[in-house]
Amino acid sequence: MTGIKKGELITFSIRNMGNQTKLYKVGLKPVFRVLPNNQKAWKRVPSNISYEMLNDGLTVTWSMKFDWDPSEECFFAWTFPSSFRESLDKSLSLQQKYGNDGSKSKSIYFKREILTYSYEKRPVEMLTLSSKLGLTDEREAYIPNLFPEGGSRPYKFKDKKIIFLSSRVHPGETPAQHVLHGILNFLTNESNVQA
Repeated sequence: MTGIKKGELITFSIRNMGNQTKLYKVGLKPVFRVLPNNQKAWKRVPSNISYEMLNDGLTVTWSMKFDWDPSEECFFAWTFPSSFRESLDKSLSLQQKYGNDGSKSKSIYFKREILTYSYEKRPVEMLTLSSKLGLTDEREAYIPNLFPEGGSRPYKFKDKKIIFLSSRVHPGETPAQHVLHGILNFLTNESNVQA
């Protein structure tokens, strides 16, 4: 929103949402930021919110006092956004830190691959992450119609269980992306790795 008179109080109601009452019971609030100068970081709305489940779905209501210049733009989101670019940057930073076959770490094995491309030609990444315990010199097999970039597949591990995590399957699932980034931070903490 832009062009709102400074000091004006606006009330918002978002209607016909799916039942998310459990999240609002434990304190979920929409987030906002004001660009280009007032508030670049996302923050929870400062006011209390109300919510109710009606026949046509959930309604969430809150008020916001616009305490900035009318030329600034105020953005609202259901929860803290996380862009596709941030996800790519996270995996690239891990690749740079650990090498793309774990070559830069004594204890952490990391391999980043392009599993496939979306209809919009965006890369769908697959990350292999493990301690180096049980590392063999044998590579995983190629799977037909996947891994379009080619290159070497990850190494296999002896006697290790595989845990598969998937995140951000749908565009609006930013909370899952934040959870995945937290898991990656935990798993790539050298003090958490058993050699």
